Amino acid sequence: MPFPDDPPDFVKAIRALADFRYISQAPVLDDNDIAKISDALKEFHDNKAIIISSGARRGAESKQPLEHWQIPKLELMQSVAPSVSQAGSPLQWSADTTEHAHVIVIKDPVESTNNASHDPQICRYLDRAEKCRLFEIAVSIAGAKQQAPDVQPTSDDDTGADQDDFMEPMESHPAAILNDLWSSGRSVTDFFKKAEHLEETGNLSAPWPPRTFITTSGSTAIHLNYDPSHCRMPIDEVSTMFHLPDLRGALADYFSREGMYGRHVHTLDHPRRATADSRLHFDDLQVWFKVRIQQKSFHDVAVICPTHTINASPPGGDWTFGHYDAAIFNVEESKYWPQNGLDGHIVTEVRLIMRPVPPKGTHPAWSSRFLVYVQRLDLELQSRRGLMVDPITGMHILKRATRSPNALMGDILPLDQLRAFTHIIPRFGEVANPRLNCFNSSHFAKSFYLNKYFDKEFYYTLSATM
Repeated sequence: MPFPDDPPDFVKAIRALADFRYISQAPVLDDNDIAKISDALKEFHDNKAIIISSGARRGAESKQPLEHWQIPKLELMQSVAPSVSQAGSPLQWSADTTEHAHVIVIKDPVESTNNASHDPQICRYLDRAEKCRLFEIAVSIAGAKQQAPDVQPTSDDDTGADQDDFMEPMESHPAAILNDLWSSGRSVTDFFKKAEHLEETGNLSAPWPPRTFITTSGSTAIHLNYDPSHCRMPIDEVSTMFHLPDLRGALADYFSREGMYGRHVHTLDHPRRATADSRLHFDDLQVWFKVRIQQKSFHDVAVICPTHTINASPPGGDWTFGHYDAAIFNVEESKYWPQNGLDGHIVTEVRLIMRPVPPKGTHPAWSSRFLVYVQRLDLELQSRRGLMVDPITGMHILKRATRSPNALMGDILPLDQLRAFTHIIPRFGEVANPRLNCFNSSHFAKSFYLNKYFDKEFYYTLSATM
């Protein structure tokens, strides 16, 4: 998409095309969706003139400005909405599979021919390519049997471990090699199935609390690495490492509100009452630098979506201010993701993933819950009529919430209230900060766009509730 600072009509036209494509590609469409398809196409035509006047419409080969819209596919788009009513979702007629096969077995091999007698040369190319691939697989299997991995047990004192107890086989592993030989493609890791298996079997070798679990909404599975990035670290050291001076106070307020056995939904709108030297029932934290999250499809809960990784790592390397991702958390028990969209949910930046370590020899109930320190991002009203979406970009605008002019709104939430990964785009204003780069742009930005276009499932969730 163009930059949001481009002329409004230009942004509207391109955004309308994006909306048209996203909605048209949904596996399930109703009358409301058909109306949205028609509205998106109309909005494009209402605003497309500026694309011509600005010289942005150019020929593919000549690179010269064009003064017309004689594009067959653009004309074809006008028949999408009527055809959906008669034949269903256009997605079922996709030619992606056959087009991809045509590239693999025809277009790529023909580049190695002398442009004469194509058929026998293409067949010879495919035959030799298959023999080379089978030989490589046989050599890999033979080598894998001779190089069995030396697995060392891990201990709770290993502070640098960042291993995963549910990993896909390595490429050199025989299982992965055979999967590559006989499977049509790599399958999606299913954390829902793993969580259900752990709950049904009660695996005694698995850590407690379970590193893989399903949230109460049933639509989100969460997975943490078997070993924390830091197995035991004093609270004050964690506070210093992550630049969170109010961490101890936030933990004290959390347990004060929730009680030592509380399991209800936690909110993020309380004043900070505890001080930085508050006493807690524990001294150390386990810390993870990332968490993986998986959701079910918006249109079909039987379909498991690919996983997303939410990072929450301290400053280091190129990430001089840390590497933190945005996420959606539930804060209202009667609201569900994705059915209710952002209603009853908040957008946050995840700054720390942790678990309090209880005193040795004790197993209090509060130690079985993973926690996160997050900083809240509030939605900005776009008009007096209560419009929450920017009419130009079609995206929500976020701003960092603050407790005071110099203190961001940060607090503790249970990890099991996490619902979705999300992507935010910094808003730079008329003049961008010259210090900005891809590693620090979110640190310096005070306002963001909530990018609903980064993932179709996220787009469908927000669009259905807007």
